[in-house]
Amino acid sequence: MYKIAISFLVLILTSLVHFNVWAQQQWTPKQWGETILIGSTLELRTETTEEIFENPAPLLWEIRKAGQKKPSYLFGTMHSGDEQVMAIGEDVLEWLEKCDVVALELDMDNINFMKMMNFIMMEDTVLTDLVSKEDYQLIKEAVKEKLGMAGAFLQVKRIKPLFLAGILGDGEEQSLNFSGDQPLFLDMWLQQKGKEYEKEIFGIETIDEQLAAIDKIPLAYQAQMLVQGLKEEDTKDKNMTAALLEVYVSRDLNAIYQFYQEQQTTANSFTQSFETAIIVHRNYIMAERMDALMQEKKRIFNAVGALHLPGKEGVINLLRQRGYEVKPVVE
Repeated sequence: MYKIAISFLVLILTSLVHFNVWAQQQWTPKQWGETILIGSTLELRTETTEEIFENPAPLLWEIRKAGQKKPSYLFGTMHSGDEQVMAIGEDVLEWLEKCDVVALELDMDNINFMKMMNFIMMEDTVLTDLVSKEDYQLIKEAVKEKLGMAGAFLQVKRIKPLFLAGILGDGEEQSLNFSGDQPLFLDMWLQQKGKEYEKEIFGIETIDEQLAAIDKIPLAYQAQMLVQGLKEEDTKDKNMTAALLEVYVSRDLNAIYQFYQEQQTTANSFTQSFETAIIVHRNYIMAERMDALMQEKKRIFNAVGALHLPGKEGVINLLRQRGYEVKPVVE
């Protein structure tokens, strides 16, 4: 049960982002599922392109306020277990070890898994209320093909379509794992390392806050994503997944930010309001809670999705507005 819960947690951590990407770019749900491993690392922003960082703009930043002798750090992650991504994690351990606290988007050890799994299920609606009989059969066949006999454990009718899209993604990391060990993605690995080094672990957000954001996505819209994706070809999707990975391992925030700005199209009012709720609003929460932690005179290693960092309302600028000097760490 615990392994299944961890698998669903990975889906929750990454669901917020890929809905917004799909909605703004008219990406397919299957594409969303394939890129779910990226997580909130590469969340789409609607600002105009602007250079706000000195060059280079790496993934690791030093944070210091006047009078502080020892700095804290801010690291942009990618919710993936790819070996190239994990190598970046290895490279920042030197700075993690210097700190007293490891602060991540979520404290993975402080989550009510039963509550989380109950959230994934629809209460007053079933999937057959949202899709045609033909499309429901298509979904069932896709689940059987993807999971085999393990699919019998899923109450397909009751699972929210957004999570079914993630389950049916082609990447191994984001799929449900009913038997083997769930691969660690970078954020979970950083938490594990923090515990090994006897650091205090802090969740910047709560699971309730992330679940509340997901509930802003209408079920009918989720179902549209799911069905459309199952009917689409996936060659382009695989190319996009590779491109997402490539731009992250460049370790250049400017390149990452520019890549996503180039992908975006004109957003409608719904996606703009949704983006404000799940991205911009979360940035303000993150900056406020990081500030509160650092006010306790502790050194903090903050690790959040990489595209929470840049932009006028990104965490770096918000911390600067709070009086911190935030400068790149150049290895």
